[in-house]
Amino acid sequence: MGEGSDFYAYKWNTVLYTNDIDGDISGVENQEALFKIYDIPGSGHPAGYTYAWIMNDEDYLYAVLDFTPDNTFDGDKDYASLYIDTPSGVKAFTVSESQKEWGAP
Repeated sequence: MGEGSDFYAYKWNTVLYTNDIDGDISGVENQEALFKIYDIPGSGHPAGYTYAWIMNDEDYLYAVLDFTPDNTFDGDKDYASLYIDTPSGVKAFTVSESQKEWGAP
């Protein structure tokens, strides 16, 4: 992931919403997803969709990811990283069982 990578675009204030950072996605499931991609994992997990919702409030950008093929709890082996292309370069925000600075898995 770097300067030449492709990114989904989100325009600030497109979706105004304040999201609780608690791992519960029920507040966004009825909103239009930024993307919905059908995945066929090579890990033995079942095929399914990965969804992303992006929104903001007055101060923060929120991202909600749902990996429906992942039907197991694997501790720190389960993680998600969101890469944001900023004017000062690409920044990564990772969430896992041990990394909760940016949210809850």
